[in-house]
Amino acid sequence: MNSWNKLDGSTFFNKVFTSPILIGEIELFSINIDNSRPIILMEFDIPEYPDAPPDKWKQSGFNTCRIGLNCSNIEGLLIKNIPTHEKLRIKITSNEKKFRISASSENSLIEFTTKHPLPCGPSAYSNAHFTDKKPKNMRTKLKYELQPLRVPSGWTITINNLYEVDLTPETADWFSSSVLLGGARQTTGHCFDSRVEPEGDPSGEFVIEFLTIKYDNKGNPLKNSEISLGEFKTKNKMEFIKKIEDFMLEA
Repeated sequence: MNSWNKLDGSTFFNKVFTSPILIGEIELFSINIDNSRPIILMEFDIPEYPDAPPDKWKQSGFNTCRIGLNCSNIEGLLIKNIPTHEKLRIKITSNEKKFRISASSENSLIEFTTKHPLPCGPSAYSNAHFTDKKPKNMRTKLKYELQPLRVPSGWTITINNLYEVDLTPETADWFSSSVLLGGARQTTGHCFDSRVEPEGDPSGEFVIEFLTIKYDNKGNPLKNSEISLGEFKTKNKMEFIKKIEDFMLEA
């Protein structure tokens, strides 16, 4: 496999990137491992930026694209010299039953096999939000930390663009992503997406859509299998977070 566009589930990716984006260099942001399932979730920046981004991305001056891979039924996991400040080169190969994911540099390595690599994102942000000063050999740090969230076992946060900052006219750019938080629990098919509506509007509402979706025996989402479980709206950020946490705990 030579392009991100060819991964199953790349619908939104193909909307914002109108031409093939080669799988290659990445800058690792995070890696999370669920030992009980087992699942690995990698988030990373790619050097390319969408040529057809949402209007709010344009208006906000975003210039960096972050995507991820949510990989289930992993085997043969090998990790060497992670965390790293080096850029990694990622390769995805497949046979009839499994995919092999390998991300490596001269000194670091992440390698495993998975039955299904599910793409996450893309999301975008601006490097203008980075702090101006950083210690030598330290990774650049966002101005605001990611919003803490209680995530029960079995759930995977597929998209996270929510930060520890309130929605105000001065911080509206931080709420201009088409999806703020997205999550899925593959074993039951429960999932959710959330956003601010209108997108990035400081007077807007937090909106959550709750759904179920069916998967085939390979873990691939089945087309047109989504069933809506309802929608929730609020102007209160903490009420928004609590509703998502309650949904994950009760599903």
